Amino acid sequence: MRLLALWQGRANDDQIGFHRACEKLVREGFLEAYEGLPFLSADGMGPTNPVYQHAVARATELRADCVFLQYFHYRNIPDPELMIRAFRKLPSDPTILTSSGDSFGTWTRRIPYSLRRASQFGDITFMSGMGPMADLLVKGGGKNVCLMPTGSVRNDSQRRKFRKIKTSSGR
Repeated sequence: MRLLALWQGRANDDQIGFHRACEKLVREGFLEAYEGLPFLSADGMGPTNPVYQHAVARATELRADCVFLQYFHYRNIPDPELMIRAFRKLPSDPTILTSSGDSFGTWTRRIPYSLRRASQFGDITFMSGMGPMADLLVKGGGKNVCLMPTGSVRNDSQRRKFRKIKTSSGR
């Protein structure tokens, strides 16, 4: 797998656990390639966001077959539809993943527009909670809304099982 990950932050180190884990997965042969791109790294987030343009350029050069929009619900993120449509046109035909690490709902904080749109146009949405939030995403066109609890591999047995998982191509 060749992964481009758009991390929530201004630097890869803002999501250091995810970033270092991806680097380790490359070293261990579970990922063929990885590049992290912090999506809050440019000032003036707008519809023609330079980060979005840069992400498509990086995905092209990396030949990314997977693009991960991590925690894609930060305030003032522009609509990701055009970026996702541009990813879809790449020869590598990447799978588009998005995630939410926060809770949103009907009566509390509303689901941000950027997350609703990324879920609608992406392939899989990972959620740290389900229930009404997942229902709202699905009603809004979200596809493959899945539970991804926050946590880590806790023991050596689980680590060994994870290490055995590789893609069918052996990458």
